[in-house]
Amino acid sequence: MKTATKIKAEASRLFSDLDKPSLHALSYILRHPDTWPKGFVWNFDDCETCAMGLAHRLWKIIPPTKNKTAASIMANTFAIPYEAADSIFMGNNRGYPASWLARTHTEPGFLWGERTYRNPVSFDNVTPEMIADEIDKYLTTAE
Repeated sequence: MKTATKIKAEASRLFSDLDKPSLHALSYILRHPDTWPKGFVWNFDDCETCAMGLAHRLWKIIPPTKNKTAASIMANTFAIPYEAADSIFMGNNRGYPASWLARTHTEPGFLWGERTYRNPVSFDNVTPEMIADEIDKYLTTAE
């Protein structure tokens, strides 16, 4: 049985670990808006207000200036493969498909054979928890 002192020590260690950039910490913080910096508002459609913007505000990581550099910055920051960062933070399907990504379906064509269509996902519907789920999924496969 854990004593109150041990529980407080574990809680203190957890919150001190949130001060250091890590995927574990980012996943936790994404799920707990009370840990977000004051004034931070989630909007997945903008690099400054998504998980990357949150990481920048928390840990002073170099902010992505364009979507083209964002995945590289996050891959370097968290020492993960570019493809994993691209999928987790940008929603691109390259080897580590995010569960919230747009799905494709194939329909039989009339004269031209089959056609593949992409069902777009509105970025307005992407929540911090979805990104945290992708981080956790990556962490369980990478360990």
